[in-house]
Amino acid sequence: MSEYQAALAIGALVTALISMNLPRARLWIVMGALSFVGGTAYFRLGMPHYPIANLALDAIVCLTLNAKAREVWELWLYRIFQFSVFVSLVFLCLKTFAPVIAVHWLYVLVLEGSNWAALFVIASTAAQDRVRADGGDIDRSRFNHLHRSQSHLRKARAEDPWHKIR
Repeated sequence: MSEYQAALAIGALVTALISMNLPRARLWIVMGALSFVGGTAYFRLGMPHYPIANLALDAIVCLTLNAKAREVWELWLYRIFQFSVFVSLVFLCLKTFAPVIAVHWLYVLVLEGSNWAALFVIASTAAQDRVRADGGDIDRSRFNHLHRSQSHLRKARAEDPWHKIR
């Protein structure tokens, strides 16, 4: 395990602790972690076409998020995993048609960034939810704007998922 993977694992654990009261947060953290571990193991075993494995694993998480998301913050996670799928697709195309341009470290860096973005969305939603639960009776004025925020991520999703019949 590299130091980057260890940092991501610690970040996932801290995010899970922060978001203990956020419904389904641990489910999405575990799904993202399984996708990350599966893709990393596939690459480390030297299997061919590792971007396809990353693409497939992130697509599974993406489709599950779209089907099961109930709140706005989960749709943000869906968009992050959509971006991960897009990055894997672009890297696969570059690796196939222009191997000189395909830079592995940049591919990994962008995927790591999207994993950190997903953890940030979960942690910030949990933090905003805790501030809102205080009812605005906090003395720390730097957090008052979070309580009055109109961009509440715990709102119910506006549209039905693709598999629901209206």
